[in-house]
Amino acid sequence: MKKLKIVMFLLAGFSVGLLAQTPAEDSKIYFNAGTEKYLQGDYQAALENLGRALELDAGNTAARQLLIKVAQDGASRQHMNRNYQLAKKYLDYARRYVRDDGRIEDLYKLTMEMLQRSGENNQISPKVSPQKPPAPAPETTAAQVGEKKTPTTPVVVQKVRERVPVPVVVEKKVLDVQTIIAIVAGFLFLIAIVIIILLVRLKNKYWRLINELKSKEESLTQKNTELLVQLEKHKERLELQKETINRLNATLKEQEKKEKERLQWEMEKLSRVIPDQPLPARIKSAPIPSGHLENLSNSLEMSTMISESSNSALQVARERIANLLYNLYAYSPAAAIDFINKTLESTNPLIRANIIMGLGKIAQPETVKILLHLWKTDSDERVRRETLRMLKELRDKIQLATVSLPEELKQEVKEVIDREKKRGEWIF
Repeated sequence: MKKLKIVMFLLAGFSVGLLAQTPAEDSKIYFNAGTEKYLQGDYQAALENLGRALELDAGNTAARQLLIKVAQDGASRQHMNRNYQLAKKYLDYARRYVRDDGRIEDLYKLTMEMLQRSGENNQISPKVSPQKPPAPAPETTAAQVGEKKTPTTPVVVQKVRERVPVPVVVEKKVLDVQTIIAIVAGFLFLIAIVIIILLVRLKNKYWRLINELKSKEESLTQKNTELLVQLEKHKERLELQKETINRLNATLKEQEKKEKERLQWEMEKLSRVIPDQPLPARIKSAPIPSGHLENLSNSLEMSTMISESSNSALQVARERIANLLYNLYAYSPAAAIDFINKTLESTNPLIRANIIMGLGKIAQPETVKILLHLWKTDSDERVRRETLRMLKELRDKIQLATVSLPEELKQEVKEVIDREKKRGEWIF
């Protein structure tokens, strides 16, 4: 494979060397030939080589400047020899390629004046234009590969008069048909080899990409399978957790139901009173039962944990507190009033609100005074709402004569309720 690449590179270099010669490079060759002829003193041959260089490359400024200089020097030398016809011929040839140079034009006018003065202008033969040399062939022989780009190549010129020095003929080797066919065949063979190599490389690259895609597809398939397995395991764990949560919820609901039943039974047990016997007749001289105050305090604390949105549970808790407080007042009014006052000093408004039902249940002058005081002084809306509700119940009991209170307290309770009615209180 390496040898094939080396041969290909050699063929490519050979073909490029044969075919890559451009008109600009040919122009440089004629410029070098014109320079050599100028240095040898052959002005006619120098002008023709430089003219050919400008025909191949009009932008060759070096050839243009040298042509002007050769024409000036040649014409000046012929002026010294009084050969004005040859001087005119040099200038005519220069004017074919340089028409906008003031030096050539001034010298041309001077030459024409000198011809008129010498009387020779009528004897001037028709202007002989130098014949253009044949265009160089774009190909060169294999022996020219690696040579310098400035060889001296002769140019074919036409015959001039006897007094004009004969220019040197510049020849350029032309490739024969067989050589051209061989070069073209070699170039086509090189292109075919390059195409074959490119196709082989594309094929190898194609199969390499196919293999990489297959490998990536297998890897992605394996990862997808692993992810599916993990997803199924995760689903199983979620189902198990869901079942566990459901069991726990069912257990908690059952426990909550049993606890409610137990609390209901205890409240009924503790709050049993003789309904037909008024409270003053039930006041006992015996000491307060052990744990009664502690039970009452615990009930108040537990009631603060019940959400206000759970009306039924909160109502049951408040009724239990009211019954316990009512029983405490039956054992010891002083102890009950003292407990009430200490409870109302709490900074927690829920504790203050949850004891108000007990004050209305006792319905004695001292508890009614406490309710009126709370209505006037407490700033919490929940406490004021429960106080107003209890005062309304007391007003209804007063109207039914089921409660015995001093007249001034009855009147004050009635005034509070009437005043709030006029205000359109939402509780009503």
